[in-house]
Amino acid sequence: MDFEKSYKKINDNFLKGNYRETFKDLIKIYKLNNKSDISNKIGVVLLKLNKKKFARKFFEISAKEDNNNFKPFFNLANLLKKSEPNLSEKYINLALKIENKPEARILKSHLLINRYQYIAAIELLEKLKSAESFYLLGLSHLALGNDTKSKSYFDESIKFKNNQINFLNLNTFPR
Repeated sequence: MDFEKSYKKINDNFLKGNYRETFKDLIKIYKLNNKSDISNKIGVVLLKLNKKKFARKFFEISAKEDNNNFKPFFNLANLLKKSEPNLSEKYINLALKIENKPEARILKSHLLINRYQYIAAIELLEKLKSAESFYLLGLSHLALGNDTKSKSYFDESIKFKNNQINFLNLNTFPR
């Protein structure tokens, strides 16, 4: 089997939204070469097919196959952030130990904010310079009563063309 050709076909199909075809090809490769990265990719495709329980299984398999692979831990944390926030935090902490990526810090900040741990979220976000990090900094400062700082962070977020701000949420945000 020509893995290079197969990977190109898988990526093309994934980008085109042909997730079932991508899944079939990944399973063929996984049977021959069950590596952590392949298991993780199968999990991502299963998520796209809205098969969350199966996706979770493949992310867990991927994490067991290589406990130094950032991706399955991050994907598990992302998958579980609403349904099982404590387990999600465990997985994001493992991901952050492997690699301190901005997207992992933002996910961890979301979890902290949901638990009203605004100061910890601010410390995690301070060095990031993205629309979402500025937005979360604005939310955290608003919750702490720092209205001036909050406004400046929201303004920074808007400079990134972040038009996703939920103003109703800002008016009713718990303080």
